[in-house]
Amino acid sequence: MEVPVLPQKEKQKIFREMWMGAMMGYIGFIVEKLGIEAIEELNSLGAKKCALDLRSKGIDDPLKFAMNYAVVNKNVFGSDVVVEGMKTKLSLLL
Repeated sequence: MEVPVLPQKEKQKIFREMWMGAMMGYIGFIVEKLGIEAIEELNSLGAKKCALDLRSKGIDDPLKFAMNYAVVNKNVFGSDVVVEGMKTKLSLLL
């Protein structure tokens, strides 16, 4: 039996739903076992890692950050994303 290839939008929808389900499950488990403080610590560590990753990619201003965020959300999650404005003042519309 041949396995069908899904359209890109359908792949993105499935991935988005699986990712959200997994994240909510992990967060609930951590809170139940270790308390809300563990989530706060995890978020802090995650933010530091994300900042290091962005810096290593040369993303060092608001426009580069917005464009990086837009590219990921459009291509991975299938979001309709627009970046408007200039380097010093911009909007990321999801």
